[in-house]
Amino acid sequence: MALIVSTAGVLAQDAGKVVRADFSASHIDVVPFLGAVQSDNKQVVVKLPANVAGQTESMNLQATGAGPQYRWAIFTTANPSAIERELVIDAARQSFPGSGIVSPSYSSSRISAASSSRSVTLRRLNIPDRDAFAFTVPPNTSLTVALELSEVGVSGVRLWQRSAFDHNAYRQALYRGIVLGMAMLAVVVITCLVLLSPQIVFPLSMIFAVPAVGFITLETGQLEAALNSVLPVLVPRHEVLSAIIEALMTAGVMFMGVTIMRTRRQLPTLSGLLIFAGGAGVALAAYAFFEPVLVKQIVRIGFALGVVTVLVASAILAHRGGVRAKSSSMIWILLGLWTAAASFIAIARPPSELASPVLVGGLALVLVALAFVLAYFAFSSALNPEQDTLEAERNALALASASQVVWDYEPGDNSFFVGTELEKVLGYEEDSLDNTDQKSWLTLIHPNDHNAYFAALEVAKLRGNQHFEQQLRVRHADGRYRWYTLKGSSLPNGSETGLRLTGVLSDASQQRNSQNRLLSDAIFDVVTGLPNYALYLDRLSQATKRAVANDDMQLNIVIVDIDRFNVVNDRLGQEIGDSLLKTISRRIEKLLPETSSLARMPGDQFAIIHETSSDQDAMETAIIFVDQVRHAVSQPVRVPPNEIYLTCCVGVAHWNPEMEGADVLHRCADTALFDAKMRGKDKVAFYKPGMLQETTSTALSIEDLQEALQERRFELLYQPIMRLSDRQLAGFEALVRLRTANGEVLEPSGFLPLAERSGLIGDIGAFVLSEAARQLGVWQRMFTPAQPVFVSVNVSSSQLTGPRLLHLARTVLSREELAPGTLKLEVTETMVMENPELSLQMLDRLKALGIGLSCDDFGTGYSSLSYLRRLPFDTIKVDRSFLQAGLETDRGSVILDAIILLAHDLGLQVVAEGVETRDQLNHLVTLECDLAQGFLIGEPIDAQQVLAALGAPSRDTSSSQSGIASLWNRLTRRQPMVPPASITVEPEPEPEAENLAPWSPYDFHPAPWAPRVANMTFEQPAIEGPQEPEHAAADEVTDEEPTPIDDPERGWQTTEADLETVSRQVKDALAGISETPAPTPAASRPIPPLAPLTAKRPAAEIRPVPKVAPAPVAPPAAAPKPSPRA
Repeated sequence: MALIVSTAGVLAQDAGKVVRADFSASHIDVVPFLGAVQSDNKQVVVKLPANVAGQTESMNLQATGAGPQYRWAIFTTANPSAIERELVIDAARQSFPGSGIVSPSYSSSRISAASSSRSVTLRRLNIPDRDAFAFTVPPNTSLTVALELSEVGVSGVRLWQRSAFDHNAYRQALYRGIVLGMAMLAVVVITCLVLLSPQIVFPLSMIFAVPAVGFITLETGQLEAALNSVLPVLVPRHEVLSAIIEALMTAGVMFMGVTIMRTRRQLPTLSGLLIFAGGAGVALAAYAFFEPVLVKQIVRIGFALGVVTVLVASAILAHRGGVRAKSSSMIWILLGLWTAAASFIAIARPPSELASPVLVGGLALVLVALAFVLAYFAFSSALNPEQDTLEAERNALALASASQVVWDYEPGDNSFFVGTELEKVLGYEEDSLDNTDQKSWLTLIHPNDHNAYFAALEVAKLRGNQHFEQQLRVRHADGRYRWYTLKGSSLPNGSETGLRLTGVLSDASQQRNSQNRLLSDAIFDVVTGLPNYALYLDRLSQATKRAVANDDMQLNIVIVDIDRFNVVNDRLGQEIGDSLLKTISRRIEKLLPETSSLARMPGDQFAIIHETSSDQDAMETAIIFVDQVRHAVSQPVRVPPNEIYLTCCVGVAHWNPEMEGADVLHRCADTALFDAKMRGKDKVAFYKPGMLQETTSTALSIEDLQEALQERRFELLYQPIMRLSDRQLAGFEALVRLRTANGEVLEPSGFLPLAERSGLIGDIGAFVLSEAARQLGVWQRMFTPAQPVFVSVNVSSSQLTGPRLLHLARTVLSREELAPGTLKLEVTETMVMENPELSLQMLDRLKALGIGLSCDDFGTGYSSLSYLRRLPFDTIKVDRSFLQAGLETDRGSVILDAIILLAHDLGLQVVAEGVETRDQLNHLVTLECDLAQGFLIGEPIDAQQVLAALGAPSRDTSSSQSGIASLWNRLTRRQPMVPPASITVEPEPEPEAENLAPWSPYDFHPAPWAPRVANMTFEQPAIEGPQEPEHAAADEVTDEEPTPIDDPERGWQTTEADLETVSRQVKDALAGISETPAPTPAASRPIPPLAPLTAKRPAAEIRPVPKVAPAPVAPPAAAPKPSPRA
């Protein structure tokens, strides 16, 4: 049932009046002609006034809004003329004007729909900031128009002639375009400043400028129209958009107040408050999606308070002489005026028609002023005296804090000046020196430096416009002279001669001390402080000259070598080893006469120049002294909770006139030491005539190394490295061997020390790197797995700091075209610490070339953690001692886990060395180690064996294997995986490699000497443990009969003869991998006979210190063992 409501309304003062359609003005206000209709029903029937003929009509109103109250404004227009009239009814949309401050209200549209009493259609016009409807009134006709309202009350409803309305719309669009163009131009200028200058003021100003442009476009209705055309679904509501924009503008004002005027230095408290307010404004912008009305209320009040605060701060700083505050005052004045105008516009009701144009135009003017001020800051820094003053203050503070004194001298009028800071620097009382008298200045300079001082000044005057530097000794108040550096420049005149000399005087004592330390490091050992090899040779040469001139002098050279000192380093670490060397050197020094000298040799050797008088028996004196040295070395060294016992071998040579030079005497002592070491541990040998020639015929010499380099008798073996994630071959470590002229193969320990001393290590290292790179290039070109194999090459200390390594690396990389990072160089921490800065530069340049870098023996050097963050390693190799400790104790496991976690957090791969048991391998997999290397993984093989395995067909024709996988199967002595089953091993006269048991990375290798017993069934290899490493031979072996090796669990026995037979069979099987016979690899090590070992006390023995048993205490409850990986 429809509700009929009278046309009498609360909005119209005279609702009965009719609007004439032929009015002559451009527009008229129709609010006085409006009648109001309000109902809670969506459909309403309204009775209209009687027409000219006296007939009464009605009009049906259908609401389109959401309710619950529906409102209409109705007016009647009549066209008494004979022509039709085209009219437009419009009302300004509710925006910022009249929205209020304390409780802002927004309603985007004020007229939601319009209808008429006749069949006249009211067409909505696309005007961004207004609700406008066009309609045509026929001639001699009256028409009633109903406007459905979206809010209570209506104002500013105007009726336009269509032509006048179009003209007014064009003018408004032109004005909006001009204003928007000015604002956009300002934003573009500020954006360019952001890109050109790194100052923080420019990007923070953008936080205000960009939302200000958004405010202008939102006020004119263009922002919503643009967003609806691009993203109609994602556009927020009008009130949300306005709240976000106003919150960001508030934040921008706060940030600009801090950065433009630099209030942090003079008004730190205010700066903190403004920064906090700016951050709050950014946070409120995000909160506007939930409570837009509340956010607008907060930010409008905050914007006004912020502008007032910044205006007051600007006035205060300008009054104090702040240049930035004065330059930016125009911004804050305009912004203050705009804020006042905006506040009045927001609370004025009804709003004026000029409110919105004034609002957007004023904001655009603020943006233009902001762009000009920021451009002035960016491009007129030379005109900023405050900045220059600050720079001058900083320079003065820098000079004072660096203890530098200004010095100035004009030769023309002989005027001189030195800063008053000189008195403070030299420790004199104030005003005790005449800083304008050059004679007073000269009295402070050391007399021996006067000539150097005047010579430097004369050269500077003659050359002109040149920098000069001279070091002088200057007397302090305590009477001592210290080194200072006089740095200056000469200012030229027209004749290009020095007219004025000016500079600074700085303390050079630390630089001099550093130079002295460098000189000391060049001739003294860093660890022990003893003379090094170079100074030792010099002193030995002087001693031989004294021996030639003095017949009463006896001269002996004693070389001491600590037995098995590398065991101590491996077990206790490099730091403990260095401490032991210091202790031993102090003990030996106490035994020396005043005329003798002790020196540190490379490695773990000491050399003693022992001088005595001729009235004593030379041999007896040497024997007594050597016994004293051995006794001093053998004394236990307390390293809590252990005591370390050491022994030494000693070589002694007595000088005689037949020896030609100091180097011959040293070689004789070195030969005697070699003879002592050949006879075992804790031995002494005296040089005898002819021993040098005999040793030369058997021992390696420098000439042998040179000949081996020329004949290319250095060989490379490659030990495989397994990737634990997929149990596949990842790469190799290149190991160098030397094949002597008589066919003997030497390990690196047999020739590298001599190569280091002779300087041939660089040539050997170059050969190893070039050959390893060449071989790697061959493998990568022939075989292309998903992850290319890599090769690691060890680098010596002299190579790392030498000039050849970088050029060689660049050459081999360009020659072989290797995959980046697959050629790796292994460097130890101790090697890097010998010269850390130079090593760091070299490693960085190698890394830039594409060389992989590996930190060898990680954790055993000086500073494994402090330099790990600086050194560009991509891989670390964990020393075998950590792996062994990880299985023995919980602490060791935690340390190993921490190393792996640390490496992974730094983006480094971890390689575990010395994997020899299955327990070690399983433990590494649990700790998520990346790579593993050791005799369990594979022994070193030569390149021919690798290539033959890569090129050989797979043994399992039913499956397809890559060359890399085939190689890995052959390296690990396994076939393709088969279902687990019991395997029976029968005795064979000639066993083949293909008959070996299946293998997985979690099983042991059978040791090469593992016996094969007839009719024995087993699930795992017969030996549940790894073979002995190559270096684990016993000290001494007796000639007793071999003892059978029993296994009571399996019920069998075997003897050494059985083991040797099986060993020979296995080696023959492995040699048949390729179709053509391959030469025996250099790394094939002989199988040591299994015999009872009878050894003396080890040369380096670590025994626990006995302790008094404490009183029995009840054992604590066992704590649960933590998981290997927390």
